[in-house]
Amino acid sequence: MRQANSASEAWLNLLTSVLSEGSKISPRSQGCAEVLCLTSVVDMANPIVTVGTRKMSYRFMAAEAWWILSGKSDVESIAGYSGKIADFSDDGLRFDGAYGPKIAEQARFVVDKISGDPDTRQAVMSIWRPNPRDSKDTPCTLSLQFLMRSWKLDCVATMRSSDCWLGWVYDVFNFSCISAYVILSLRKKNSYFDKLELGRLFLTAGSQHIYDVTDQRLRRCSRTRVSSSMETPTLLRSRGPWSSCDGSGSTRIPR
Repeated sequence: MRQANSASEAWLNLLTSVLSEGSKISPRSQGCAEVLCLTSVVDMANPIVTVGTRKMSYRFMAAEAWWILSGKSDVESIAGYSGKIADFSDDGLRFDGAYGPKIAEQARFVVDKISGDPDTRQAVMSIWRPNPRDSKDTPCTLSLQFLMRSWKLDCVATMRSSDCWLGWVYDVFNFSCISAYVILSLRKKNSYFDKLELGRLFLTAGSQHIYDVTDQRLRRCSRTRVSSSMETPTLLRSRGPWSSCDGSGSTRIPR
């Protein structure tokens, strides 16, 4: 487990690990390379992958974070930002595994726990649904734990499954934004937390994998070297939209 200075560096390290150490499996008859119980450590102030050979949809990235933090689960409000996401809805109207409702239900609990005891180990959000029915949208994330240590808020994300190509690059940003929301809520609740900043994301996946269909694209990406051109604006370390978020869901993402 090696901490990286940015999401780009952490992602490139992850690709190297899975491509070199992964074992072959074929869940649902889809071949992939897998490493069990692999942990990535990311500085949440730099949560955006900017490797040029991985052509990210930053428009979708921002929209998905807004969608989750707004507590939404509907298809309509997110489908316009991704041409394929609606395919994962069972009824075309909502997503069974959407994180937003779970985050909305438990955010106050997490904030109250940390506010009442900054050293608490009980500030946990559960994302997994007990005994889930068969669905095209079974949650990949099991839980998020928030730990305030040395005036940094760390997040421990536990996932049953994480795809290096499609999922990890967006999950890191989403988990960092959820952590930023917790910090802003704490600041709003009590000025004692005004000095609290984003810390590390520990993302542990039971199955960290690369599908065979994306193998060659990932191998090209893995040869990329981290450079200063990959640097991105930091999250929560300058005045901007995140510094005044009030959780009202009023932020609009341009189409």
